Amino acid sequence: MTMFAMPMGPDGGVDDELLALAKLEATSNAIRLRIAGMTPDQLYRGSLDELTIAELIADAVDREKVYLDGFRRVRSETNPRLNEPRPGLAFMDRGFAEDLALFFDLRRETLDLLRSFNDDDWERKVTLPNGSIVSVEELALRLQRYDAHMLKAISAQKQKFKQTTGINQLRDAGVAGKLGENIGQ
Repeated sequence: MTMFAMPMGPDGGVDDELLALAKLEATSNAIRLRIAGMTPDQLYRGSLDELTIAELIADAVDREKVYLDGFRRVRSETNPRLNEPRPGLAFMDRGFAEDLALFFDLRRETLDLLRSFNDDDWERKVTLPNGSIVSVEELALRLQRYDAHMLKAISAQKQKFKQTTGINQLRDAGVAGKLGENIGQ
C-alpha cells in the first residue's frame, strides 16, 4: 500500500453514511452549476425517451418529500413501513423555479435531520413498500444514488443543448461581436 492509497476496512475508511451525507450536501450546488446559463426553453425541452430538466427536478422534489418523511418516521417509530407515493402528472402545473427552491429547502431539512442521527439511528431499520428491510444508512445511500442519476441526466441534456445552440455559427470574424454562451437570455 502506498502513502496515498485509501485505507480500507472499518479501521480507517470513510463510513458510508458520511460519504452519503457529503454527496447529498453537494447535490444542490451541482444542480446550480449544471443549469447555470441554460435558457428557460432548454429546461422544458425533452423527448419521449427522456425527462426534461424541469421534470427531473419535479421528480426530485417528490422523492425528497418521501425520503424526508421516512427519515422523520425513523425517529418516532420502530421499523416504520414506508409507502410508495402514487405517480401522477402533477409536475405539469408546477413552476420550475418553485420546484427548485422547494427541493433546496427540503434537502436542507433532510441534511439537518441526518446530521442529528447517532450511530444507533443509522442502523435503525425501515420496511420498504416491496417488503424488504433496510437500514437508514442504506436509505440515505439510495437517495444519493437517485441524485447521481438525476445529475447525470441533467449533464447529458446540457451537453446535447450546448452542441445545438447555434452560437458557433454566429461567431464570425467580428460579425457577431462578443456573444455569451447563453444567447437566449
